[in-house]
Amino acid sequence: MSEGIELQRLEKFVTKLLVEFDGLRQANEQLEQELTEKRAMIEDLSDQVTMQQLEREEVSLRVTSIVSQFENWERELTEEETQEVGATEQVDVEKKEDEVNQVPEVNTYNHGSSFNQG
Repeated sequence: MSEGIELQRLEKFVTKLLVEFDGLRQANEQLEQELTEKRAMIEDLSDQVTMQQLEREEVSLRVTSIVSQFENWERELTEEETQEVGATEQVDVEKKEDEVNQVPEVNTYNHGSSFNQG
């Protein structure tokens, strides 16, 4: 009988091991599934990061272009103002030269002849 009891204990132990093994196998399958999902999520997030980096680079290039256009416009505006100021100063100098060169004429004949006629 003791052999029968020992065989029952052995059967219970083997059954318990098989149940635990099935539980571990199911847990392993779940973990494998979760791992597959996490890897897919990582791949998706990596793709999103890559896309955002590309968009960021594109935005950076566009902003740089806009800033460059603004700087060029500002430089051209400054150059035009400098040229206008230079032209205005040149016109002012020419007007002053004309004013200096235009001396009012004094009519000496009229003054002398008005005394003689009277």
